[in-house]
Amino acid sequence: MALGGACSPDAHRVVFKGDIMKIGICAGHGRLGAVQTRIWEMDRCVPALSQAFAMIKSAGIDVVTPNPSIYDLDNDDALVKKVEFFNKENCDLSVEIHINAGKGNYSTCLYWDKGEKHSIVGKEVATEIEKQFESVTTWKSIGAKPQSYFGRGLYFLNKTNHPSVITEIGFKDTQIHVDWLLRRSGDILHGSSIAQALIVYAQKGLR
Repeated sequence: MALGGACSPDAHRVVFKGDIMKIGICAGHGRLGAVQTRIWEMDRCVPALSQAFAMIKSAGIDVVTPNPSIYDLDNDDALVKKVEFFNKENCDLSVEIHINAGKGNYSTCLYWDKGEKHSIVGKEVATEIEKQFESVTTWKSIGAKPQSYFGRGLYFLNKTNHPSVITEIGFKDTQIHVDWLLRRSGDILHGSSIAQALIVYAQKGLR
């Protein structure tokens, strides 16, 4: 369970009880009113979500994801509903799957920070995910980064009442990434790399 409120020093530390851990996972964005590039991103992230969810569940870890109808909402409403869902489910860790934009050539995974504080668990999980991303893609990883690294304050990271991360395996406007993501093998590798990272982290944490 998470300790403290969203901005407390202990807000992003997790206490595991025995062999219990609950993970929440979702894809980013919502379809209503979305531009085509955002819909394309969702069409790539949802299959990765399905792959990751199935693997995590098969590993015997308690995992939840919102009802798919949530993706029919507009972006802001969908985001609020996802956070509300994960908070209500008392998740120990939540993950939102995204694909970046801006014609970069790297992967990264973001975790919560504010001022001199940062999410210890979020950083550890994001680091594990980036290890997996680097092993399955042909482009570089720039590693786990706090949201402030990009000068951002992200609702998902700031409003979950437990550790959370945002994954960005690549860029939807970089052609070599697009080609990789459009393959069925890309969907499988995308989702399975996230799942493997979370399973590895869970095994480390449940001690």
